[in-house]
Amino acid sequence: MTYADYIRSLPCSVCADDTTVQQHHLINIDGLTKGMALKMPEIISIPLCARHHRELHLHVEGWEVNYGDQEYHLVQTLAQAAFDGWEITRDE
Repeated sequence: MTYADYIRSLPCSVCADDTTVQQHHLINIDGLTKGMALKMPEIISIPLCARHHRELHLHVEGWEVNYGDQEYHLVQTLAQAAFDGWEITRDE
């Protein structure tokens, strides 16, 4: 199982739905801006259901006001991954 598969196996970080989970790579994060043709590292991602993923891409600031900032969700996801035995590296 890849780390991306693992993220998609988790419930949504917002509502805990586990039926339509997608991997969301964080966006608009200071110091983590993705350059052209560069892929964001897999570890900089969180599980979101289709609804919350769509909402986030439509209006990042509003989403974060309603559900907390993306960094908060990332910390929760990384903690769960560590608990589940994932050895997180920068190259994941």
